[in-house]
Amino acid sequence: MSARGRRNILTGQVISDKMDKTISVLIYNLVRHPKYKKYVKKTSVFKVHDEHNKAKIGDKVRICATKALSKTKRWKLIDFLGSGNTQEDEIVDPLEQLQATKKKRIQDRDQEVFGYESKSEENREQKQGNQEDLADRMKGDFSDEGKK
Repeated sequence: MSARGRRNILTGQVISDKMDKTISVLIYNLVRHPKYKKYVKKTSVFKVHDEHNKAKIGDKVRICATKALSKTKRWKLIDFLGSGNTQEDEIVDPLEQLQATKKKRIQDRDQEVFGYESKSEENREQKQGNQEDLADRMKGDFSDEGKK
């Protein structure tokens, strides 16, 4: 460990690169609500020093705390974790990832325990088919009624 001690290191995605030698990085953090015990998504946006203007919107980057470089800039860019070329709406949301993994686990469990895929998919398809059949029957009934 260095003489300064441990520095804060965070990972996030670049949401703006319009400033000269500065990028805005979005950090997601899941925090458990003290009363309701549910996970709440908190976001923070940090201004980060990018000496060579290499970062682009959507890039995943690692940043660390440093001395104050300006009024709001207190972080510097360490390295790139992956290039983006993505739109702002494609930024990975940890809450959506958590829900997707839960859904996958439930489907895996159903297949393992019961030997079939999740019934919700089958029920949805069956209901949709029933609704289409009912609509066809209703069209037929009304058309016969109007002819009499």
